[in-house]
Amino acid sequence: MESAYKFTEYRYRFLKETKNIFSANSRTTAKLPERVPRDGGLSKTEQNFLESIRNDAVRRKETIKDIILKCSATSFDVYIDEIKRLSWENSKLREELRRKDHMMDKKGKMEKTQERIISQKNEQIRKISQEVEKTRSELKKVKTGVNKEIDQPNKSKKGRSLTNRRKREEILEIPVLPENTSNDQQAKEARDIFFYDIPKYWSEDDVRTNLMKIGTVYRLQIRGQYKYKTVKAKISLNENFEKTFSDGHFGICISKNFIRWYDAKLGQHIRLHETTATNFQNGVH
Repeated sequence: MESAYKFTEYRYRFLKETKNIFSANSRTTAKLPERVPRDGGLSKTEQNFLESIRNDAVRRKETIKDIILKCSATSFDVYIDEIKRLSWENSKLREELRRKDHMMDKKGKMEKTQERIISQKNEQIRKISQEVEKTRSELKKVKTGVNKEIDQPNKSKKGRSLTNRRKREEILEIPVLPENTSNDQQAKEARDIFFYDIPKYWSEDDVRTNLMKIGTVYRLQIRGQYKYKTVKAKISLNENFEKTFSDGHFGICISKNFIRWYDAKLGQHIRLHETTATNFQNGVH
């Protein structure tokens, strides 16, 4: 019903406009001195179309009314086809616009993702640069400190030897057990022994604990060296270690460390001589 109504409306408008055109042409024609050419600027093909239509209308003896109504119907069909074509082109244009909008949105999202990735990379680079700069600054400080130490005036050998002697003479004395020898036979038999080559990383407790493995310790005197410690201990050796000491062995193994020991009554020169002789006998060079 909707299409019939549209066709009816279109036919009404077509007839109305046609009447107005003919009426206008009839009025203007009387005023014009020259007559408009009958062909109206039509091409040869269009003129052939009109001639064919005229012949058909004469042969069928169709009236003006029939001719105009057929023209109206044909014009409406052309109009409908043109509307369909325009609608199809419009839908294609809309689809193309949607596709381009989708691509633009996708491109925008990709650009945002790339910007976020670049921002993260820049942040990582900034942190790494800060770490590198911090490390460089620390190295520069260390280098400056080393240069300052090198630039300081060198002390004389005499001054260094005096300083080292003072350092060696700093002895830490640690009483372990009370030295009450009146009623303690073991305390009476205790002797002073020097222990050399004790690891520097041994604490005072470590020294006391490890020496108590070989006997009863009454007193300790600890002196730090460069890599080792020297300990003078008043100690009552256990039976096995007493025999080892009496047999003249110049060292023992304590906690997997070889430690030299000597009677404190011997002088330093005698201790060095015994060490050299023992090393020669054992093939130690």
